[in-house]
Amino acid sequence: MQIAVVGAGIIGCAIAHELASRGARVTVFERRGVARGASWASAGVLAPWIEAHEHGALLDMCARSLALYDGFVERVRRDGGSAFDYARPGTLEAAFTDGQAAALKRTAAALASRGVRASWLDGDDARELEPALSREIAGALRIDGHGFVEMPGLVDAVAVAARMRGAALHSPADVTKVEPAPGGAVRIHVSGTPHTFDRAVIAAGSWANRLKAGGPAVKPVKGQLVRLRFEAPPATRVLWSEGCYIVCWRDGTVLAGATVEDAGFDERPTAAAVATLLDAAATLMPGTRDATFVDVRAGLRPSPGDEGAAPFIGPSPAIANVTIASGHFRNGVLLAPLTAALAADAVLA
Repeated sequence: MQIAVVGAGIIGCAIAHELASRGARVTVFERRGVARGASWASAGVLAPWIEAHEHGALLDMCARSLALYDGFVERVRRDGGSAFDYARPGTLEAAFTDGQAAALKRTAAALASRGVRASWLDGDDARELEPALSREIAGALRIDGHGFVEMPGLVDAVAVAARMRGAALHSPADVTKVEPAPGGAVRIHVSGTPHTFDRAVIAAGSWANRLKAGGPAVKPVKGQLVRLRFEAPPATRVLWSEGCYIVCWRDGTVLAGATVEDAGFDERPTAAAVATLLDAAATLMPGTRDATFVDVRAGLRPSPGDEGAAPFIGPSPAIANVTIASGHFRNGVLLAPLTAALAADAVLA
């Protein structure tokens, strides 16, 4: 079976790798380059019980996908993917006020009652675990099992692994139209040239609407993060506050993010975002004031409109034999293993 995948971010590449691993002949089309959309500005945080405290479909999907991550990373590395950081050291979500502390204590109790390894730590205990934390924190919610994966290194590795499984990747290749073809096939127009496939997957992120291939509309939401550099990692766990998160890689790179901006398709990094993120990072981890500034990155996350809504993964209601994987918003990296499995099941059913 010949299958086209439109999009080479983490979702498109993960789906391509999964399909190729199941024996399909896969061709990926990407208008800009591997991981040059939302994946470019992602910190790769894997933290379902911080991103979605409340019960619901999104939290259930995120938790299921996190449980798949070790196996996902193992398969990517086995299939020849390049090296990338991946760790599950847990998270500390810091409180600075009595109100924040009370809310996180309630969250700790609720999560623990559901079997999540979560607990409340007072300020001294939190700083004993992560000495770089501010002395102003009132305490922190500790959740074990959370982690991070290096981005966009993961996407590059998954793209390589997909190629090693036989997938072809064409970039730049601008898909301008998707339409039915005779016999139940799907015609993909790439830079004005038609190509016919047995099936197609639309994983085009914030640009999915332009193809009019069905599925719910998505809205671009800009996110920016800053990259800093230390001689050695200043923390082990992913640190979190109401103002930002901080992720530390083994090579001393530190990521601080991320903004949430309704800016249309404007992908420009801005001075205002840099100032906001640096201030929030220094409040949480004062040592960031002395870090080397590396750069700022911006990307557009595909929002389904409701921040708590689950992404759409399944058959297009408009075109036969087209599968949609869209609307992952802030959880694309976390949801990649589950999305790849669900999309491949839908395509090959």
